Amino acid sequence: SENWHVTDPLSTGAVFFKSFTEFDDDPVEMPIDTTVYINYTGRRLSDGQVFDTTIADTAKVYHIYNEAKTYAPVSVTWAEKATDIKLSGSSVVNGFAYGLHAMHPGEKASFCFGYNLGYGSSGSGSMIPGYAALQFDIELVPEP
Repeated sequence: SENWHVTDPLSTGAVFFKSFTEFDDDPVEMPIDTTVYINYTGRRLSDGQVFDTTIADTAKVYHIYNEAKTYAPVSVTWAEKATDIKLSGSSVVNGFAYGLHAMHPGEKASFCFGYNLGYGSSGSGSMIPGYAALQFDIELVPEP
């Protein structure tokens, strides 16, 4: 698909979604209460700086590599409601949850959203300032 698709799950914001996967027929819906695996890269939309990734080579390119971290696909517990999705057992920001919830098995996509669906006015750590718009590149992968 060449176009970004806009969802408006909340009256306070939108998630802009673009799939890089072509489906011959209607894509299969993700089964509820299953565990799937993803590789992801999170970046600031303002300058493209990566702040988190599951891919070692990407971490090295953006100078965020940490030898203590395991770089591998992470588990996602699928849920009926986007806000109930868990990444390795932990909750995620709403923009990430809504973008991920729009995906289908085997899909690769990017999505971005404003600070109101991310880390708000306070940001997160030294890499994500307050009011930061974020982009995530996600690939649903087979179980590692």
